[in-house]
Amino acid sequence: SLGFLGGADTPIQGRLEPGTRLGAPVRLLVNGEEAVATAASPSEEPDVVTFSLSCAELGEYLGDGDVLELSTDEGPVAWQGYGLALAVWPGHPSRADELAERLARGHVFNKFGQLRGGNTTARKRDVLDLYEEVAAVVAARTGHQLMPFYGNLLGAIREHDFLPHDVGGFDVAFLSESASPEGVRSDVLAVCEALVDAGYDLTMEPFSAMVRRRGATPLLVDINYCWVGEDGGLGMSYGWRYAPVTDLATFRAPRRAALADRLVPVPANAEAVLEQIYGPGWLVPDQGFQLAVGLQRDERYLLSWPEREALAARDPDRVHLKGDPEAR
Repeated sequence: SLGFLGGADTPIQGRLEPGTRLGAPVRLLVNGEEAVATAASPSEEPDVVTFSLSCAELGEYLGDGDVLELSTDEGPVAWQGYGLALAVWPGHPSRADELAERLARGHVFNKFGQLRGGNTTARKRDVLDLYEEVAAVVAARTGHQLMPFYGNLLGAIREHDFLPHDVGGFDVAFLSESASPEGVRSDVLAVCEALVDAGYDLTMEPFSAMVRRRGATPLLVDINYCWVGEDGGLGMSYGWRYAPVTDLATFRAPRRAALADRLVPVPANAEAVLEQIYGPGWLVPDQGFQLAVGLQRDERYLLSWPEREALAARDPDRVHLKGDPEAR
């Protein structure tokens, strides 16, 4: 599929020759230079190897005569129906030189397909400093432990580093010990109130709180949360896609993993948690992973608009609301 190149709101996706090694690099070249890369990934079909590339903002840099190619270590990959090279003619001049300059400065296409500054060593340290600072406040005031989650848990377990294309907020989560939706939401609001009282700015969504230091700053910690559902399985506020983890005793057991230059707390069964989120292929990098596909949520555990409004009333200057006020 040409995805965004063909006018769709999806990544570039394709199948690879049978026998292609899982994890083998798959690169998208613009005029012969690598623009974005992913890895050959397993699919739900037996013996079918796929790839996915999320780089929709690339379209803003392409102009008349630019040439796109796909390649692996084993050679070129054909564009079905177009051959080994795809020339584009959108009717305006190319900005490929500007693209190359930004890539040379370390910009990357993130998980939303946007070209953004990458995770430099300095940025990693600054983000981890903010995470440790926020986690200390939450632990001291509520007793909850914040640990890396979603993409940052994946980075810690699979690569002991940040994912190259995950350059947004630093995703964390805590486990509520409440068994009811009302109790879980109460725990979440207690965490948020503690952070407001400690002087942080919060941007609230139904499933998370984005936490920044006071003032305009791009660094943020995105606090999600987990609970044990009525079926005994692990629930997650942003959502999950596969069978829930049921071994919560192991989830709670102490474990630490390397993430860049730190040791961070993680669920003791982090591998099972990652399979619940990303599926059995979580060990293979997938730059074009689509967050919304197959996502499951239990809306009863998510903060309602009135609950978020009440939090904002506590300090309107520090608490900002996202989402639809009609979705009550």
